[in-house]
Amino acid sequence: ESVKARSKVKYEQNDIHREVCKTRSRAKYKYNLSHREAVKARSITTNKKNEQHRKDVLNRTTTKRLIESNKKRHFTNVLAMFRNEIAHGPDFVCAVCHRRLFRNQVIHCKKEMYTKKGGNVALIADTCITEDYLHKCTSDSECLYLKNGQCKLWICFTCQRKILSGKIPCEAVTNNLNLKPIPDELKCLNSLEQHLVALHIPFMKLLALPKGGQNGVHGPVVCVPSSIDKATSILPRCESDDQMIKVKLKRKLTYKGHYQYHFVNEAHIKNALVYLQKNNKWYSDVCFNKNWVNPLAKIEEEIETPDSEDSASKHFEEKNRDFADNEEEKDGLLLDTCLQPVDVGPEVLDQPSDEISCIAPAEGNSPVKMLMDEGNEAKSFPVLYPEGSPTFHDKRTEKITLSRYLHTRLMNADGRFAKNTDFIFYAQYLSEVQQVVSNVSIALRKGSGKAGGQSVTAATLTNSQSLTDILKHNEGYKFLKPIRGTEQKDLFAMLRQLGIPTWFCSFSSADTRWPEIIECILREEGDTRSFEELDWSEKCSVLRNNPVTAARMFEHRFHSFLKQLIMSPAAPIGEIVDYFYRVEFQQRGSPHTHCLFWVKDAPIIDKDDDEEVTTFVDKYVTCEMPSPEQMKT
Repeated sequence: ESVKARSKVKYEQNDIHREVCKTRSRAKYKYNLSHREAVKARSITTNKKNEQHRKDVLNRTTTKRLIESNKKRHFTNVLAMFRNEIAHGPDFVCAVCHRRLFRNQVIHCKKEMYTKKGGNVALIADTCITEDYLHKCTSDSECLYLKNGQCKLWICFTCQRKILSGKIPCEAVTNNLNLKPIPDELKCLNSLEQHLVALHIPFMKLLALPKGGQNGVHGPVVCVPSSIDKATSILPRCESDDQMIKVKLKRKLTYKGHYQYHFVNEAHIKNALVYLQKNNKWYSDVCFNKNWVNPLAKIEEEIETPDSEDSASKHFEEKNRDFADNEEEKDGLLLDTCLQPVDVGPEVLDQPSDEISCIAPAEGNSPVKMLMDEGNEAKSFPVLYPEGSPTFHDKRTEKITLSRYLHTRLMNADGRFAKNTDFIFYAQYLSEVQQVVSNVSIALRKGSGKAGGQSVTAATLTNSQSLTDILKHNEGYKFLKPIRGTEQKDLFAMLRQLGIPTWFCSFSSADTRWPEIIECILREEGDTRSFEELDWSEKCSVLRNNPVTAARMFEHRFHSFLKQLIMSPAAPIGEIVDYFYRVEFQQRGSPHTHCLFWVKDAPIIDKDDDEEVTTFVDKYVTCEMPSPEQMKT
């Protein structure tokens, strides 16, 4: 009793001792399960028996809620909450689907919770939950440990809901969505070498966007079967493994332009094909051409040991005449127009063109039907699928839609799909084509039913009168409604119901100035550099090589800004009644958002007094010239 009395006095009088005791008590309650249950039991018992204790708890809770509400009305506190929300990126990996998600999209995965349910839930949880990705903390404040000392496992809300309902999540890795590691034989391939070893070449018109150098695509994506035997037989053999060959990949050899132009290592292609032939199910009948004689070496041998001086001089005259003929075909100009490329050096070094190998392994082949060819995905991207599976068309316990499949692939913690520009544009085009095809079929069936009360047949689609009737009922256009970039009627409906919006706002992405985005990508890649250590070109390179993460970080930042700041009780632009926004992409490739906001009790121009309108505008809109010191920083 004497010790207790002294402890109480010390706790009341010594501030440092009081804080130490509170910290220890919180830690014990947090990590000691039995202590936590005992405290809860004592609190419930005291709350039932002691009326005064019950009133004190109620008063403390009410006071705490009032303080929190007042904090939320302070713009400074709201801004701090917003910055805390965007401080971390998609660093949390779901233990079931292996998608990289944000903190508000996952919860702590407790295996014992599913075990207690028993039956099918416990069995599915034991099968689906993996420990391949344990959350690795980046700071002491973030690091949270279980009682056994292991890092926490996380699970997304979608997978948790499916497991608790006794079903295997369609995005689960165990639903035949696991990824095989990429071997060293395939990791070393550049983009052109990957196309040379692919059975199908995905042709697309890629554009280098200005300023940041991000990638864009123009037009459709076309996959054409490639002849690997033709590609490997045309490539000249090198004397050493580290020798590089200049290669131009063309759609047709007669075309003057090229699809890709890189240096190619013949040994890399050979090693990759040997690995794929042994491990990839689509490459079992592919052979690497070994019976090839280098004609350049034969010509050099003839020059070194000519039969006579006349034969050697004759040979050089023929070569010079051929080169002159090539120059005449070009009409004496290196380019077709007066527009010179930005970097003239490569064009100069490429002359004469005899040293460049031009190949067109897909020439003469017809494009494949991307939605129908079951092996197209693995054949087009053999590096992403070293063993040729699992792809979308493989059999699974739970069916998954194409959009969900591609979404899962791009968000996978492995990162191979999100960093492959060709696969990103391939997935986008494939998803949109699938949406158009399915919606056209539905629209035609519904439209023909309203028009003539009959089912759609081949005769219906070939009859001009039947198609006219379908379009008259406006069903022939509705298939465009869910397609990206098509006209939407939602905004017009909001204008009819809510009237003229109060504010029009545009929010642009300053991704090269936001340290959270750059540092999040660096953490994913295991790079220890900080935001301040990178120059502008290095920041652009980081964003260009990780377009999916950059776009997701902008989306997360905008939604946090919208909910935590704009629509908070602080009401920086007034109390929001409703809003509409549209995401677009700038010329340099980064996203920006256009928004409309309807504010409660906002004055209307030409209806309310001008003084009332100007007072409202001045309350929320300010403008000032920054000082020279601020402009420098």
